[in-house]
Amino acid sequence: MAAEPPAPPPLGPWQDDSSGYDPWAYGSWGYQPWMEPPPPPPRRTFARGLVALLLIVVLVTGATAGVIVLITRQGALSSLGGSSGATSSAVAQIDQAVVDVTSRLAGGQGIAAGTGMVITSSGEVLTNNHVIAGADTITAQIDGAGAEYTASVVGDDPVNDVALLQLQGVSGLPTVSVGDSSSLSVGQQVTAIGNALGQGGPPTMSQGTVTAVNQTITVSGDQGQVETLTGLIEMDAPIQQGDSGGPLVDSSGKVVGMDTAAEVGGGFRRHGPSAAGYAIPLNNAMTVVRQIRQGGGGSSTVQTGSPPILGVEVSGVSSPGTLRTAIRTHRAGDRVTVAWVDAGGQQHSADVQLISGLPA
Repeated sequence: MAAEPPAPPPLGPWQDDSSGYDPWAYGSWGYQPWMEPPPPPPRRTFARGLVALLLIVVLVTGATAGVIVLITRQGALSSLGGSSGATSSAVAQIDQAVVDVTSRLAGGQGIAAGTGMVITSSGEVLTNNHVIAGADTITAQIDGAGAEYTASVVGDDPVNDVALLQLQGVSGLPTVSVGDSSSLSVGQQVTAIGNALGQGGPPTMSQGTVTAVNQTITVSGDQGQVETLTGLIEMDAPIQQGDSGGPLVDSSGKVVGMDTAAEVGGGFRRHGPSAAGYAIPLNNAMTVVRQIRQGGGGSSTVQTGSPPILGVEVSGVSSPGTLRTAIRTHRAGDRVTVAWVDAGGQQHSADVQLISGLPA
């Protein structure tokens, strides 16, 4: 008798068992309801979308311009418990430099909520690439200023999951205190700060310890494709949806990492905290920032400016992940050749120049 096919794995805490669509997936494609596990050796699977909270919205009218809203937060920190990490007074020093990031995806595909941190007084904001990937226009609202500011994507690195934003027309902003992630060791106390569950308001403070360094994990991306992140900090601080891009600080309140991913684990848990959290070492993230500031020179994975939403040379693709890779090989202003076949079977081609934005 033929063996029965394997049953799909249990749903994660961000998945809805009533449909195949995953409302927590980051990016513009969404997750497959389930996928085959990666080949041996066994590797734990993590959901980056677990940390970047994706809220699905229904647009009553046609296409609407999207925004990334960054709101600096004030007020007392909310603790999620755990072992003692940075003191409240130390964390409070960087509180005013932590921002909520809400990305309205192009084409009305949803809203993703995450976190960012101000790294220069002139308004540079560091966050994860997956928090802002696929977003349209960007505006920023600074709490207490009563005004919205235009923001732009200075550059990003999809492979290393780092993005740099620039707020326009601002100055004298408070910034986070940058630490040295190379000094981290197992057992050291840390505190993860973020916009847990995308609820806004005072930031949450998840305390724990470093359990491993230089870790490699497999991340489940949109449509079920698998990506690999390397060199990560592993911690037992509970990371939740919306924490992506938030600072990981040491006991003195210096930022040593950027919250990025969380372990899904088995079973069905809705909105529950993760068993393990993962952060990009700040030294690694700042290396990407310097490459972005230099125009992407010396790196094959860094791109500057906002990537084009549409307009690529047509080529065969087998998955949305392949399509995303093809799109990111081009930038606005590039000239490409588009080929097509008309209804009569005649082949045509034309040179076109790519632009940013949605179709007219």
